[in-house]
Amino acid sequence: MSARAEGAPPSVLVVDDSPDVRGLLTTRIGLDNDYEIVDEACDGAEAIALATQHKPDLIILDVMMPVLSGVEALPAIVRGSPDSKIVVYSAFTDDLALEQIYEAGAHAVVNKAAPLEHLLLTMHQVLNTV
Repeated sequence: MSARAEGAPPSVLVVDDSPDVRGLLTTRIGLDNDYEIVDEACDGAEAIALATQHKPDLIILDVMMPVLSGVEALPAIVRGSPDSKIVVYSAFTDDLALEQIYEAGAHAVVNKAAPLEHLLLTMHQVLNTV
C-alpha cells in the first residue's frame, strides 16, 4: 500500500467513462465513507497517467471505456503504481475477461448491478488485506 500518514483516509482514484458514475462514486465514497478521492479519470490512458502520478491506495476501475479499456490499461497501471489495490467496477461479466482482469493485477471485481454497499465493503476488505 502507498505510504499514508497514520489516521489519514485511504486515497482513491476513480476511473469510469461515465461522468454520472464518477460523480456518484466520488460523492458516496469520498464524503460518506472517509476516503480521499485524489482524482478522476475518464479512460484507461488517463488512468495510467493519474495512477502513476498519485500512487493512490486504491483504484476503482471500469472495464468498458474509450481510448483504452480497463483490461488493456491494467498492466500499465500496476507498473506505474505497484502498491495500489485495484477494484474493477463494471457491468462486464464475461468469464474469460474476468480471468484476464485478475491475471493483469486486479484485487477484486464488483458488478455495477450490485448495491453500492457491496463495492464499499469490497474496498474495505481489499485495503485491509495484507
